[in-house]
Order: sequence, then C-alpha cells, then structure tokens
Amino acid sequence: MSMTTGTSEDDLHWKNMYSASSGDLDLKRLEQAYKGWSETYDEDNEQMLYKGPHLAAQKLSKLMPDKSKKILDVACGTGLVGKELHSQGYVNIDGVDLVQDMLTHAEQTGVYSRLEACDVIGQGLSCQDGTYEAIVCVGSFNQGCVTQAVFPELLRVAKKGCIILIVMREAFVYTCPAFKNSQLDTDILMRAQNGIWKYILRETVPKYIGELNGLLYAMVVQ
Repeated sequence: MSMTTGTSEDDLHWKNMYSASSGDLDLKRLEQAYKGWSETYDEDNEQMLYKGPHLAAQKLSKLMPDKSKKILDVACGTGLVGKELHSQGYVNIDGVDLVQDMLTHAEQTGVYSRLEACDVIGQGLSCQDGTYEAIVCVGSFNQGCVTQAVFPELLRVAKKGCIILIVMREAFVYTCPAFKNSQLDTDILMRAQNGIWKYILRETVPKYIGELNGLLYAMVVQ
C-alpha cells in the first residue's frame, strides 16, 4: 500500500490504518481500515501518482520474459498490480490479501486465476509447496502490513528459480520500526549468504509515488 500526501478522506483512511498498526498489530482493526478504503482505493492512488504497480510489472517483464509462468501477487488489494502484470502479457496470476472487500474489487478486474483471503504471516497460504515461479510484493512492505516475517512462507510456496520482487517506499526502510537498523537489508543479505536465494537487485526508483522515491529488491530462490 502507498503513503498518501493528500487530505480529508485520504488522511482519514491512513489515520485509521496506522492507528490499527501501531504498537502490537491488530489485524481486525487493520482489516477494517482497508475495508473502509476499498471503494476509493484505486482513485486515491491514481491521484497520488502511485507508480509502484507499473514499475514492478515492467521490472518483472525484464527479469522473467516467459509470460506463462505462475505469479503470486502478495497483498494484491484491489488488483492494481495484477492489471499491470496482465498488461505486460502475464496470464497466470494468483492474488492474496487480508481484506475480502479488496479482493472483491480484484476479482472484478478479471486478471486473476485465483484469489485468497488470509493472513499470510499468521495463517499461511493454502497452496502447496513450490507453487510459484514469481512472487511480487508491491507497496505492502510498511509498518503494520507486510514485513520480513513473511519470507519463510514465501519461500515455502516458491519454486526453485522463483523471482521474489519487492517494491516499496524507500523511506520506510529507515522509518518503520520493523526495518530499523537496516534489518530488512540484513535479513535479505543473510538469506543470500546462506544460499537460500541469490540477491540480484537493490535499486532506488524515482517518483514511486508523487515525487517520493521507491526501493526495489529482487531475489532468485536457489
């Protein structure tokens, strides 16, 4: 998800989301915050010039030119990433999100083969081990949503050679408590050193949302 710079209704949605995710994460409150945002989520992100889904789909297209491979869109929301992946020619896309109201909108895009409502970190996905050849997490790595605690479950459902692509606000690496003291970078690097994945990319992307930079990570599961 992305950070708003707007006012009024946008601010209310983000105040609700961060209130829900401050301190000990309350998934019920977080779910309610995003449920209340689902009807205007796409429009709000367009107004904020949120380019994360487009940047992610472009990068994956370069890294994985075979458009038939099976992709998981983590925290897929209303389907913004799925639509961008589909525009790049990908035809085998699954999505997962905590909030059913978001998934209702994602289903209406017609680009997903399968959608699942679940807490990926707490519950885990229902699919078998080694299901996916690419996993994308776009805009979801931030305080109270997705953190590096998701890595074990993503690795479980990833095939050998699976590309894991993370695109997020660059500032969150330094401001979110879950990522403080370079914890996210350290976690990614540690898994690379242990031979779990090959760390192929860490790239700053300009104008990820408005004038604010994003950060893109890419790893290949070994």
